[in-house]
Formats: sequence, structure tokens, C-alpha cells
Amino acid sequence: MGRYIILDTGAILRLGKHDFMEDVLLTVPSVIREVKDKKALEKMFYLQDRIQVMEPSEQDCGFVKKFSKETGDFGFLSETDFQVIALTLSYHKKYDEILKLNSKPREISFVTKPEEAGNCEKGMDEDLQEAEMEAGEQKEQSMEDEDEWETVNGQSSRREEVQTEDEEEEDDEDEEDEVGEENEEVSKGLEDDVFSGGWITKANITSVMGGLSSGSQSHFVVACMTTDYSMQNVLLQMGLNLVEIHGLSVKTIKRWGLLCCGCYTYERDTSRKFCGKCGNATLDRVPIKVYSDGTIELDCYRKKVNLRGTIYSIPKPKRGVRNQEIILAEDQLMMGGRQRLLNHQRKKWEKACKERDPFSNSGADLESSWGKQFGSFRYPEIKIGMGRGNPNSNSWQKKRSNKKK
Repeated sequence: MGRYIILDTGAILRLGKHDFMEDVLLTVPSVIREVKDKKALEKMFYLQDRIQVMEPSEQDCGFVKKFSKETGDFGFLSETDFQVIALTLSYHKKYDEILKLNSKPREISFVTKPEEAGNCEKGMDEDLQEAEMEAGEQKEQSMEDEDEWETVNGQSSRREEVQTEDEEEEDDEDEEDEVGEENEEVSKGLEDDVFSGGWITKANITSVMGGLSSGSQSHFVVACMTTDYSMQNVLLQMGLNLVEIHGLSVKTIKRWGLLCCGCYTYERDTSRKFCGKCGNATLDRVPIKVYSDGTIELDCYRKKVNLRGTIYSIPKPKRGVRNQEIILAEDQLMMGGRQRLLNHQRKKWEKACKERDPFSNSGADLESSWGKQFGSFRYPEIKIGMGRGNPNSNSWQKKRSNKKK
């Protein structure tokens, strides 16, 4: 029995006809429903006999969602991504080593003691004062020496400049010779490596230029193949195996947080929509890099806030279903019925997704009508204010007027 490889939509589209012939390829039903392009559908028909469609358990899906919330990738993963990771987890527990799995990501603690910070500031002030005193004394001594030895220092400095220029030219020539020899050796090595196996053809281009690879983990039983960096980040932190596609893999494992552009307050909960300090919807996603030695790096960049479209007229409230209340504060999210309405819309979206099956006879007849209906029916999310875009622009107003018609 070969290895078990769970595929994502991007992995299926990049998979060759003769790749992983000895392995068992698996995917979830929602991945097949995501394929819409004509060329992609033709490729799916060729690979239909090799790919097995399996459904993950609800318990594994719930665990993956909980784990992604702790890493900060929950808001950037779709329901299909959760199912692919959950299927990888279920097969890993059956056929691979369970000891590799992690129940929680590595804990990160940001400890700042005010006493130590105050002592550091005092020490820095004392060191600066001592350095300024020493610099003043050295300047006075140098001024006295210059007054006594003006002519001699001038002649000696000119001679030193001439000598240093000659020495630098000789050093540059030696370095150029060394670099030239190194380049010749490297070029010879590259020629030997490339032409040792013969000419580059269609058969060996993937092996020479780099194609599908399993990264550092060459021996595995169950692995996931995906091009989504958020999925790769969650997979690696869970302890699951990952198969690279043309080098499209993460270099460092990241944890995510939110940084407010208004007051520069850091929030660990990535599901928040408003800042907990100033209350504005100015939270940006920032990465926390976690290296293998345990060191942590936070990318705190100061992004300039764009104020275009922040001042606009609020429409009057309407009765019934047409009433679309604009969310401008975090307190409005706590009102009763809003989360229930959002869950109802998400269930409706999932039901529409299940009706889309490109390989069923019923779905082939409804493909054109389904595309028009489902194209405008996006995954429901909480919209802050008037949403993305500038509501004062003419293009935005034309789109809204066309939708009403």
C-alpha cells in the first residue's frame, strides 16, 4: 500500500498525470465543487479515477477550527480548507505516528515588568551622561594636540593617505582574482551538475528545475499537498506532514495577531473587528515569527490609515427585510439575533455549495443557471460600515443603483 496524500484545489490543478502513481490520492467533496474553469474541469475528468473523495468527521473539523483560532489563521481559511486539514488529521491518526501531533500550538508569553523597565531607563541615562563626559574630555585633549603638532600631522596624514590608497588597490586586485577563481569553480560545478544526466527534455525538466517534492520529510505515510500558506502554517504547527508544490511552501512558522493603526495596541484575538482600547475599526493583521530556537519576532509596521470614504451619509432605516443596519461600533455586534441571522445565511450558502457538483448528471444541466445565481452569493461575513471601497465615488454608487434595479 502506498502513501496517503490529501489534495487541495490548487494541488489538483498543478498535479501531473503521472505524479504519485503509487500513492493514494484523497480529497473532500467541496474541493471538487470549487472547480469551475473549463480546463480545470477537463483535468479533473482525467484524474477522476485516481482521486478518492472522502468526508471528514465533525469532531476533527471542530478541532482544526479551534486550533486555527489559536494560531490566528481562522479568519483566512474557508470551510473547504478546514475539511482538507481535518481529513489529513483523521488519516494521520489511523496510519501515521500519533506522537507527532500537537494538541495546542507553542505558547508565546510577552512579559514586561515595569520595575525592570524603569531600572533599564535609569541605567541608560547614567551611561549617556558618562559617555558625554568622556567625549568632552577627549575633544579637549585632541584640540590641544592639534595646536601643538599642526605641520607634522599634516605631512604624516598625506603620507598615510598615499600608502592606504596603494594598499587598497593591491587588496582589490587580490580580491578580484579570488572571486574570479571562485566563479570559475562554481560555474564548472553547475555545468557538471546540469550536464551529468544529459540534455534537459520534457521528461526530466521537473527533476532538473524542481517540481513536486516532500521537503525535509522524505519518509511519511500521510501528508497534505496544498498551495495555501495559511493552511501550511496550521498543518506544520499541528505536526502534520506537508508536500511542497514547485517550492510554494512557508519558510518560517508564523503566529498572527492584530495591531491597531490608531493607538498601536496589540490584540491576540484575530476574530476581533474593533480595537479594545480606542474602539475604532483600524485593526491590521501582523505576523509573529517563531523560529526553531524559540526566538520571537513581531513585525510592528506603522501603516498610514487611508481616510478616503470614511465620511459619508448614513441611509435612513427601513422596515422589514430591506433594513440593513450599518455596524459602526462593537456594541452593535452583541445585539440579539445578529449572530443567529449570520448562522442562517452561512447554512444557506453551504446548502447552495452542495447542490453544485460538476460530475453529477443533475449538476451538468443546472451549470449555467447555477453560475449566475451563485456568482453573486458570497460567503456571509460581518460588514463594518459600508464595507470595502469608497461610498462617495461614482463607480460605487453606480454599482449600488444597478443592484437595486
